Amino acid sequence: MSGGELGFLVSAARSAIWNSIEAELQSLDITAAQFVVFNSIALGKGRTIGEFCRLLGYDSGAMTRLLDRIEKKGLIRRVANPEDRRSFLLELTPESRAVFPQAKKRVQAVFKRLLAGFDEKQAAALRQSLEQVLANAAGIS
Repeated sequence: MSGGELGFLVSAARSAIWNSIEAELQSLDITAAQFVVFNSIALGKGRTIGEFCRLLGYDSGAMTRLLDRIEKKGLIRRVANPEDRRSFLLELTPESRAVFPQAKKRVQAVFKRLLAGFDEKQAAALRQSLEQVLANAAGIS
């Protein structure tokens, strides 16, 4: 398979996943990007703007605008970063902690639908392949 074909498939798959998540979360008034923020905070994998920029591939301006929208909804709050007075950390609010489990269930349902027809071995191989792609990409950066 050529790099162009693979690039197209990866891009199309990402768009299909993102659009499916958007549709599933719409009734909760949460976007896919907002879910990534909530999930990252909940998993302890993101608490600063820089971490979220890397996770979502956003520049700092776009990330700040996204976080401002989430904060305006009352779903995250900024708290002082004890390790760096120039920055802040993000944390979930009681409102987002209440809605997050529903959103997580819906996102899990999306992935279950997207993996329909895969047996456990195929799903594990896909995961391993994607992890290898990410590891290779990290080595290039």
